Order: sequence, then C-alpha cells, then structure tokens
Amino acid sequence: MKKLFNKTLFCLIIGFLSFKTTMINAQNEQIKKDKKAVEKYLKVFLETNYDASKSTISAPFVTYSNQSKSLKIFPSFAFTKIHPKGRLFELSFALQDLEMKDDKSTIQNDTLNTNIPWRGTKTFLLAIGSRIESAWQINQLGNSLIYLGISTNPTFFYNNNLPYSTAAFPSHHYVLTAGLSVVPRWILNLNDRFLIDINMPLTFLQGELSTSYYGNPVLPTYARTINEAKIDFLFKPQFKVGFGVKI
Repeated sequence: MKKLFNKTLFCLIIGFLSFKTTMINAQNEQIKKDKKAVEKYLKVFLETNYDASKSTISAPFVTYSNQSKSLKIFPSFAFTKIHPKGRLFELSFALQDLEMKDDKSTIQNDTLNTNIPWRGTKTFLLAIGSRIESAWQINQLGNSLIYLGISTNPTFFYNNNLPYSTAAFPSHHYVLTAGLSVVPRWILNLNDRFLIDINMPLTFLQGELSTSYYGNPVLPTYARTINEAKIDFLFKPQFKVGFGVKI
C-alpha cells in the first residue's frame, strides 16, 4: 500500500510539473506572437501651429490696439507602436524654429578709418517640441482606422538678444511649456508597409515656466531676472498630416 501511495504521489508531481511547463511554454509562445503582432512605424509629419492675440490700450480721445497672427509649418518625426488589441503609442520630435540673425548698422569714422556699430542686434532663437500620446481604436472602416488619444507636448524655447549699441542691453529668455490635448486620428493603411496618418491635437490645458533676464545696469541685480509660472485653459487646435513606413 505504501509503495502504491508513493508511486501515485510521484506520478501526480510529475504530471503537475509537466502541466506547469506546458502552460509556461504556451504563455511564452503567446507573448512571442503578441510581440510579432505589434506593428512599428517611422513617420514624417507636416505640422501647423497657429497663434493669434489682440490687445488694446485706452487713452483720452484715442484707443491703441495691437493684433498679431502667426502660422508656422514645420516637419516632425515620430515613432509609433500599434498593438493588435487597438492600442497606439506615439513619440514625436520637431525642430519648430531655429533662427540666427545678425542685424547691424555702423557709422564709418574716416579719421580713424573704422566702422563703429551704433544700432542692431545679434539674435539666436531655438524652439524644440515633442509629443507623447496614447490612443485607443474606436472604429474601423475597411483599411481606415479611427483612434482617439490623449497627449502631452513638452516644448522648449530659447531666445538670446545681444545688442551692438551700448545704449541697449542684452536679454535672454527660457520658456518650458507642456499641454494636455485630445487627439482624434485617422489612419489609412495603403498596404502592409505604408500608411497615411492625419490627426488634430486639440490642446485644452497648458502650463508654462519661464525665466527672462534683462541686463539693464539701471536695475538692481535681483530685478534683472523675472521668473514666471502659469496655467491656462484654452482651445488651441493643431493639424498634422504624415506618411509612415513599417519597420
């Protein structure tokens, strides 16, 4: 009886270990299949940024107004992962602005045979943007996929101004912004390798940290630097159209 019990226990242990091994192998195979099913794309987008502002100053008998509008078009590059269960993850980067400008006016001194700068500024401007998005598939029409996502877009801006005239003073500005956006997206699969991606991030909340320095010698040292932080509720649409290649 004891030998029969030992044999039975041994068989149960071997059977359990075999079952466990089979389950682990099946899970590993499923993980491998899921990894193979994940589609990865490199995309190139054309993005648009539109800004508009208006301000007025009232004075006796007259009102001064200023209206500003700007439209920027720039390329961006993105890496996208599309999961078989309808999830999408995207990371993109864009060089939104890069400007180096040297504007100088001089006066020629014939006696000393030299040119003396009296007006103008040397300017450097840099703006780098990024976007991190997670989206869910909400519909499919043939080769067309409709997604709805949420994203954040950290953006860094730097501007440095160095005047040639001693009557003016240097200044530089650092600005870091990040917003929250709802992103409707339409993807058209051209074939197994190429796709077209059109999406419109709608920013509704944006935070901003900024530091500005003004090298005005009249001001005390502590007053030459201004630090600001703010959060705004807004409605700022952006339009992106891109072409993707499967990797």
